[in-house]
Amino acid sequence: MLRTRLRRAVTAALIGTATAGLLAIGSAAPAAAQDVSIMDWPTGCTYQVQKPWGAVAKCDHANGGSYAASVTCKDNAGEVYEADGAWRRYGWSYAYCPGSSSAQYAGIWKSAIDHSRG
Repeated sequence: MLRTRLRRAVTAALIGTATAGLLAIGSAAPAAAQDVSIMDWPTGCTYQVQKPWGAVAKCDHANGGSYAASVTCKDNAGEVYEADGAWRRYGWSYAYCPGSSSAQYAGIWKSAIDHSRG
């Protein structure tokens, strides 16, 4: 009878310890998830047409996000094309007109997400 009580007490203690361990692991799992950084939209941005080849864009502060130049081009036949530059976090983004088309309008794409890593 004493053995049975002792066995039950030890078993209950082991189950309690295992349960506490599982709960501790379960509650720590979200902390081990991907690091969440504060990300915001780029600010202090400028863009301009660079005739005839395309457009450029740059932002002073990426704020964790990214930006890309955009250009609207037109060829001699009147065909209109749109092209985008590479996503950047710093420096100039360049958008090039295809073929013999010429840049007409410049623009910029902005995102609170860092797309520059591909």
